[in-house]
Amino acid sequence: MASSIKKLLQPDGQFTPGAYFLIMTLFAVVVFLVGLEARPLKGADEPRVAGVAAEMLLHGNWLEPRLNGQPFLEKQPLYYWASATSMRVFGFNQFAAKLPSAIAAIIGVLALFKLAQTMGFSPLAALLSGVMLATSAQYWSNGRESLYDMMLAMFILLAMWMFFELCKTENKPQRKWLWYAGFVLTLSGAVFTKGLVGLALPASALFFWLLIDDFFLTRKFNFKRWFLLFSGAALCFAPLVLWLVPLYYESGYDAVYTVVWTNNFGRFTGEHAEHITPFYYYLTKLGEQFQPWTALLPFALFFHFRRFVKEKDRVSLFILCWLLIPYLLLTLSAGKRQVYVLPLYAAEALLAGTLTAALLEGGIKLPNKVNLALVKMVGTLILGYALAVAGMVFLIMALYFNSGIFACLITVLITSAGILVLYWHRTKKVAAYMALLFGLATVYVAIDMVALTAYCQKQTFQPLFEYCREQLDAGKQICFGQVRERVSGAAMFYLRQHLPSAETAASGMVILTEKNLSSDKRVQLVRIFKVKRDKYYFFKKL
Repeated sequence: MASSIKKLLQPDGQFTPGAYFLIMTLFAVVVFLVGLEARPLKGADEPRVAGVAAEMLLHGNWLEPRLNGQPFLEKQPLYYWASATSMRVFGFNQFAAKLPSAIAAIIGVLALFKLAQTMGFSPLAALLSGVMLATSAQYWSNGRESLYDMMLAMFILLAMWMFFELCKTENKPQRKWLWYAGFVLTLSGAVFTKGLVGLALPASALFFWLLIDDFFLTRKFNFKRWFLLFSGAALCFAPLVLWLVPLYYESGYDAVYTVVWTNNFGRFTGEHAEHITPFYYYLTKLGEQFQPWTALLPFALFFHFRRFVKEKDRVSLFILCWLLIPYLLLTLSAGKRQVYVLPLYAAEALLAGTLTAALLEGGIKLPNKVNLALVKMVGTLILGYALAVAGMVFLIMALYFNSGIFACLITVLITSAGILVLYWHRTKKVAAYMALLFGLATVYVAIDMVALTAYCQKQTFQPLFEYCREQLDAGKQICFGQVRERVSGAAMFYLRQHLPSAETAASGMVILTEKNLSSDKRVQLVRIFKVKRDKYYFFKKL
């Protein structure tokens, strides 16, 4: 074991670049894959997305996404295809439903690591950027949920990386074409995941990067780069068109209109009334969902803006355009949701990670009174104690909520990591930092497996449909008086069948919501479930 670690270290005791990438990979795998099946699907979106994918797999209709037998064309089918394939391999369970998002999150973190290295930052800066992205609140939570937004963020991040590589002057012509093909394919993936926004966000950032670079920095118009950007943007629609043509012949003009106009331009202009919010909606969301690293953002923005202005740094300009231009574009959109800014967290992580690495590596001149070695030692001690205490708190929670043996083991590992940090912080600094990273990763796993799993018991439809399954197995009929999208999606995922309405039900068990409780007096109350703000009443017809 010791000899294997030595191979990953340089003579001065520091990690090699390859070792940094290996550490980043292991960290991302632990954060996004360990305990992925523990928390049930929650809220309105997760059951709906999982239900559409389950219906696609069960009924074999891979062309048109459907929900409870009706066309559901809010999003393109790429994520549903990935989720349905995952369910085919791993079965109808929470792990399979969330696996595509988790894999997309891991790929995004590793792509950011590689992009940071391509930009000329140190391996430590690349590692810190990846760690901050993986552990930022929204990126982490969406990476462990059954939602298509993480796949969109991954494709946008990959497209930004591919285009940056494409613009490197030292690349050989044959490699340029490989990067160009990757740029077109990743843009296509973004468009085929969530529509026009998958092109608008990266293309707007790249457009202004080239504009400022050509007319204000180099003062030289580079036609080739502009051609690559616009031709790639045009070619990325090819997969979408290949899907829309058979969809038109299968479902007609209305289906294509819904995909192309209603769920793209309609949301932007406000014609689609859903999610309309004031223009300042993202002013706080972008920062608060980057927790716990938000405090670094103002200093990181100043650091990179200063590099851009004083040193005419194209890399800093690239990162700033990536964050600020799509942010302004999303602000102008009438339809807003917190999850829409998910593709921008990679830029925030690059800003914060590179600033932190510059501080730790001496790239920023500090006042003479600041002893950086002392700050590192005290910070390591504080974080070690914090890990030890956090592990014990999570262990008490796991035992109280009866979270299972595996969840308890994770919490014990957090405490152990904290103790190792405290034990090694003076003599074995590399080992202490490794224990610190491992402890941080397991803290995030424990949050999902213990704290959120306990909280989500009131936010999930799983107990509701477990009871439904018992009734079906007993030969009784189940139906809903009010079939909402999240309910029908959960029914398809948990029960693998459509839900009949109360009007079409013959006899047996019936489930009605509180709103239509008074509409049918010929029932006898059996049981009540409450999920989020809705109450579901089980009735027996008289």
